[in-house]
Amino acid sequence: MKERSTPRTIDEYVSAAPLECRPILENIRKTIRESAPRAEETISYGMPALRQKDILVYFAAFKKHIGLYPPVRGDEKLMRDVAPYAGAKGNLRFPLDKAIPYELIQRIVKARVQATTIRPKRDETSAGLKAPSKGRGVGIKPKLLKRETHFYAGVSKTLPRDKLSEVVSRCLSTVLAFLQKHRVDVTGAPLIRYFVVDYNTGEIEIDIGVPIGKTALPADALVHCGQIPSGTFATVIHRGPYGTLIKRTAALMDWAQQNNVIWSMVEQRKVTRWDGRVEHYLVGPPDEPKSKNWRTEIAILLG
Repeated sequence: MKERSTPRTIDEYVSAAPLECRPILENIRKTIRESAPRAEETISYGMPALRQKDILVYFAAFKKHIGLYPPVRGDEKLMRDVAPYAGAKGNLRFPLDKAIPYELIQRIVKARVQATTIRPKRDETSAGLKAPSKGRGVGIKPKLLKRETHFYAGVSKTLPRDKLSEVVSRCLSTVLAFLQKHRVDVTGAPLIRYFVVDYNTGEIEIDIGVPIGKTALPADALVHCGQIPSGTFATVIHRGPYGTLIKRTAALMDWAQQNNVIWSMVEQRKVTRWDGRVEHYLVGPPDEPKSKNWRTEIAILLG
């Protein structure tokens, strides 16, 4: 089947947004362009964005607010002024039932222009692309956490592991566009769930998506509602770029082997099938442009 069309330009994004949001989005777009006249428009992670060497800001329409990313950093006065709009991760939420602070957005963009002129380009290497060297796993102490069943909206993919970086952004854009269309709120950080890892061919079967507060979704050719089972998970936090994430996973596997821990999985002829193996991308782009600050939780269900 033909894939769902995701916006390719800001014009397409605005046209697809709810009618009441369109003039607000256009005014924000104009404000950003006036504050950064050299910036180029683009679509990134399914959201309108403006780039000047690096991404300056993303903005997006939601059910009850307009979101602005990444989290703002600036002088004391600017930080004080954005505080009333700051969400849990520091990204900004401008309620639709209140006046949009365009002058504040202008100040934010100017601060971002100044910041990006001295920032090195971020590491966009995707998760799990480089295999760890043998014997390089380090000792770790995972947390064992009991978790309830939770649901997510996701897109399924079967692909070589080294192609993962080419599809993650596109899949998340598809999911977020679908959720925005159906007014479904995202309740947590993006995730990748592993179903099958074939060590013979290097192929993986995964879902790429985001947690949601619903247990069902409207029928769609690409986006579906998935369910991560309840149980006890061994979890560790990886800090840093995604290129080294697989080393942290290997260390977790070593820990399990050394401590006779049994995963909820089946292995046959170097093909592993997992009931609950998930990576939660807690801190990362677009909220945090610096890869050294990225945090990813690896969570694997015990047998």
